[in-house]
Amino acid sequence: MDSTMLAFRNMTPCQNHPIKALQYSSTGDAILVVSGSAQAKVLDRDGFEILECVKGDQYIADMARTKGHTASLNTGCWHPHIREEFLTCSRDGSIRIWLTDDHKQHKAIMKPRQQVTDSHVIKSIWHPKLNQIFVSCGNGVVKCYYDPKTQSKSKFITPHALPMFRQEKLRTSKKRMEKDRLDPVKSRRPDLPITSGQGGRVAASGSTLSSFVIRNLGLSKRVDDEQDPREAILKYAKEAEENPFWVAPAYKKTQPTPNFSKIVQLIRNLLRLKTNQKEKPVEKSPKT
Repeated sequence: MDSTMLAFRNMTPCQNHPIKALQYSSTGDAILVVSGSAQAKVLDRDGFEILECVKGDQYIADMARTKGHTASLNTGCWHPHIREEFLTCSRDGSIRIWLTDDHKQHKAIMKPRQQVTDSHVIKSIWHPKLNQIFVSCGNGVVKCYYDPKTQSKSKFITPHALPMFRQEKLRTSKKRMEKDRLDPVKSRRPDLPITSGQGGRVAASGSTLSSFVIRNLGLSKRVDDEQDPREAILKYAKEAEENPFWVAPAYKKTQPTPNFSKIVQLIRNLLRLKTNQKEKPVEKSPKT
């Protein structure tokens, strides 16, 4: 197809006869065309004709004495291993093998005899690996023919059939969704609300911010909710001053030593100066 999604070439290889079968050769360089006529054709991959099988003499009753088919074709196929050999079957009751090098006469002919039947054959297919032939009949029956000596059997190993690789298959998607709903990871369930406690108090982490901080900092002693949080924190004031852990170590090298005596003396001098200014009388200007 080209960019317009149309075929780049149209052809009518067998005039007005219906096309019954198309098949690429094993190498993909030729196409076998089987139509309602008695002559099969081989085209190249571009659609140009390479050869046309010869037609037999329809007035001869013995099909082995004719060079080709005398009635319309049913189907055809390529040899799976020999690239220049193909096979056709016809309503004249014969199966012929052809070679692309010599298409003026068939290579071999088979005349199957009709037997053990109450129906006709519609189509047949041969599996190249199993070496079995499947035949579909007009009465809806499919028959399989094989030779116990020449057929080959292959072992198929399915890894998922082993218990270690087998996956559980749920019958419906509803059951799978219900199972995933119970999994907190697959369902992405958020944290559940706190339901413990009594009388509006949370038993796990305390009802106040101070009790929550104390308990979650990993302190050894627990603080009851009824205890004064200020008293509970002041118990550790001396230990915090002697062994600081949070803020003081960060400024230990750069922070100067505080001298509060000078600050207190400076505040006192400022207060005295302010008091003297208030007590000093204001001189009035004489009247003229």
